[in-house]
Amino acid sequence: PRTVFMDWQSLLMEGMRQKDEIRHALGPTTIASPFGREASSEAGNGKARMVGEVLAETTEPVKRIMIVDDSRFIRKIVQEILQSDAGLAVAGYATNGQEALAKIDELKPDLILLDWDMPVMKGSTTLMHIMIRSPCPVVILSGFVGGVGANPFDLLCLGGVDFLRKPQNNWRTDGRSDDLVRRIKEACAIKFERIRRVKIPPLVTRQDSRSRHQRGARFLTVLGAATGGCTDIIRIVPLLREDIPSAAVILHDMQQEAIGAFVDYLNRRSKVEVCTLEAGVPLAEGVCYLH
Repeated sequence: PRTVFMDWQSLLMEGMRQKDEIRHALGPTTIASPFGREASSEAGNGKARMVGEVLAETTEPVKRIMIVDDSRFIRKIVQEILQSDAGLAVAGYATNGQEALAKIDELKPDLILLDWDMPVMKGSTTLMHIMIRSPCPVVILSGFVGGVGANPFDLLCLGGVDFLRKPQNNWRTDGRSDDLVRRIKEACAIKFERIRRVKIPPLVTRQDSRSRHQRGARFLTVLGAATGGCTDIIRIVPLLREDIPSAAVILHDMQQEAIGAFVDYLNRRSKVEVCTLEAGVPLAEGVCYLH
């Protein structure tokens, strides 16, 4: 009889999770809470760090985060990172979009971390239902590396406020977990009513314009965007004309790992060439640089 019901990717992630738990057997562990949610605790004290305990530790409003991801290994890492900050608490989790929609009214999260690629109901469908039924800030999670996996940026057009790479186990030791916490707290503070849906820009076929790009730019246009500004960039850049005599430089607060994928996404959908800003390279007219 069949005994394995997961695909090989899920089996690999589960194996990584078990290996991680064995390696950290004498450190922080994960125990089951009375509410069926995963909770982080220190070995030996047997006490889970739940929402109520976090509220007792700080006078600042605690932001309730809901994690929606089909990987238990990723949920564990994200939960441990979030609960390292007294201002954040894990309200609960869901393993797919359908389960998330069933729990969202009960959990009432301040922000949802949403995996874009899930079984049962994919992230884009889930996000559209969230925006209709229970609007709240949604941050998209993806396991992309470099320029791979650019499609999740479409979810920002549907109302997502930010796009983050899924954390890895070593983030807790190299400082990147602090940056993840900062970005999530900034996303919680966004005035969500200002986030507007954007029509997903179509793919554009451009003629080779490298000869024109040998001309130095006579003018410089600079745009700055903070957390939540991705949709503004997606709306503006595809409208830039090829014959503009200016170089456009966009400074955007985003994860370093996401820049390559975002540049590729914009470049495929814009009349002007979009590339990363590099030190020492002269700015050319008709080119948009992202940094």
